[in-house]
Amino acid sequence: MSDATKKEYDFRLGLFYRFTPIKSDNELIDCPNDELQKILVNYARNLVKRVHDDDLSANTVPKMFRGIRWLLNSNYRENDIKWKPIEALFPKSVKRSGYKAWTTEQVALMLENTSMLRNKALVHFQASTGGVWECMTIRC
Repeated sequence: MSDATKKEYDFRLGLFYRFTPIKSDNELIDCPNDELQKILVNYARNLVKRVHDDDLSANTVPKMFRGIRWLLNSNYRENDIKWKPIEALFPKSVKRSGYKAWTTEQVALMLENTSMLRNKALVHFQASTGGVWECMTIRC
């Protein structure tokens, strides 16, 4: 596991510990199955509520459980939790990028508003590959 993944899992576990009565890795590992199942379901419901309040992206919800699942699996508790009912609570993921490609008019407007050949090449490249960057930052 990479250092970035470990850091991400630690961060997400910290968020879990702040919301639940479980406050450490050892408590999570030693928590009885039924109690842990209820805690995880309540946590999932809380995350879904935050998604509906536009406080959290729907795509983030599954990521919030990866560290928990990894910790339990690495401590031989992979079959103790019924994950399907928890995952059934997850909101439908949303498409991350733009919904449509740039129009010819949008490409023409971008090309009109830049004088640097390098930037024009980037606009042409992005438009031809179908990539849509909502926020494209270019160092001039």
